[in-house]
Amino acid sequence: MYQNIKDPHSISVNQDMSLHTMWMVLTREYKTTSAATQTLAKECIQQYKYVPGTPFKEYFKSLEALCKAASDVGCTITDDFHSRFLTSLPPDHLWILQSHGAHSYGEIKCTLIKYNMMVESAGRMTSSSAAPNALATTGRNSSGIVCNNCKCLGHVKRNCWAHGGESEGKAPHWYNALKGMELIKTAVTPTAVVSSLKPAESPTTATAAATIYDFGDFEPGGTENTLACNSPADPLLNRLGGEAVALLSEAGVRPIV
Repeated sequence: MYQNIKDPHSISVNQDMSLHTMWMVLTREYKTTSAATQTLAKECIQQYKYVPGTPFKEYFKSLEALCKAASDVGCTITDDFHSRFLTSLPPDHLWILQSHGAHSYGEIKCTLIKYNMMVESAGRMTSSSAAPNALATTGRNSSGIVCNNCKCLGHVKRNCWAHGGESEGKAPHWYNALKGMELIKTAVTPTAVVSSLKPAESPTTATAAATIYDFGDFEPGGTENTLACNSPADPLLNRLGGEAVALLSEAGVRPIV
């Protein structure tokens, strides 16, 4: 036994001791060390908390490794002991105990690992759907072409939608111009709208009369003066002469001269 002790002088063991005495010294020395080791192992488990964002699979793997280390030094790990550590989860994960508190440690472990796998699967689907857009944007921006108008990558001035570009005003509805490169929009005032909707003014009475009657150089004096109208001469009077006048007089018709 003495030969199997690595450093017998450090624990006050010598060759003159009997086997029983030597065993009692070894038991007393390493029993105290085992108690301290067990205390440290338990403290490591008690201080182990779940960090938000850590996959539950890694969390339980580390927890079980600590429990195994505590069991190796003589600690007794029970299901109640596991439940105590699960209650050390952060407040935003207390829903685990509220929904699965009545389940065993193994059931809680399987449920949370499945939940983590579903979250990761949903995240991969979202990232895969965004990949084509990201590749298209990267390919366009990696062309090295710089617009001389807006100084942006991926197009030239001929295709520039910003103010000053040759494609100004042709941008789709989702396009937002850079600050200082916004399109200039003509403001439409209410007065202009009313003027455009206002009907055309009708000509004055004097102007309308002038289009029908020939006033020559005479300026009509408004609607108060009587307008002179010369009726056209009857051509029958010139052909029939005085006879036509006499016939019309007998018939009671006043000839127009």
